[in-house]
Amino acid sequence: MPVWSRDGRQIAFASGPLRNFDVFVMPAEGGEARRLTFHSAAEHPYAFTGDGQAVVFGAARMDTAANRLFPTGSQPSSTRCPPQAGARSSC
Repeated sequence: MPVWSRDGRQIAFASGPLRNFDVFVMPAEGGEARRLTFHSAAEHPYAFTGDGQAVVFGAARMDTAANRLFPTGSQPSSTRCPPQAGARSSC
């Protein structure tokens, strides 16, 4: 499901081949979409932050324990990424 920023100017959505989704953001009035994530796990946007400066998204990543937001491998992580991020960002 796509999510809209609070001011209605941006849309974040998941897209990708074979259900390996990455998060993209684009202007609500149309235009080019920017890819925010580049991970092999499927990622889905949940919301924009209140100030519109980041997209909150989740993914079930199997990273090392030091990289997890939750202590177990069975819990999906929740991460946020600025909409201005672009190609090969750290998101």
